[in-house]
Amino acid sequence: MFANGVTVGAPPDPYNQSGQNWGQPPWRPDRLADLAYAPFRSMVAGILRHSGGVRVDHIIGLFRLWWIPQGYGPQQGAYVATTTRRWSASSRSKPTVRAPW
Repeated sequence: MFANGVTVGAPPDPYNQSGQNWGQPPWRPDRLADLAYAPFRSMVAGILRHSGGVRVDHIIGLFRLWWIPQGYGPQQGAYVATTTRRWSASSRSKPTVRAPW
């Protein structure tokens, strides 16, 4: 379910010219789709059992992540994208989204 030989992070930018390697393996979009996103839905359901909502600061991570091959630095990473339709199709109900302001 997780990709082997890669981690996720952030590309170099004006604030961090080296980029970032967070040391966590990414979900494999193809495996999640094969599993009808059950692991992701289960994770979110587990969080919601203990709260009335979830604040998602980095929602873009559901649609693209900076993958870094093992043995390389963040400068050699690349964005790997999944489609919005795949994630939204995995939802059983529409979430309530509230702006923080």
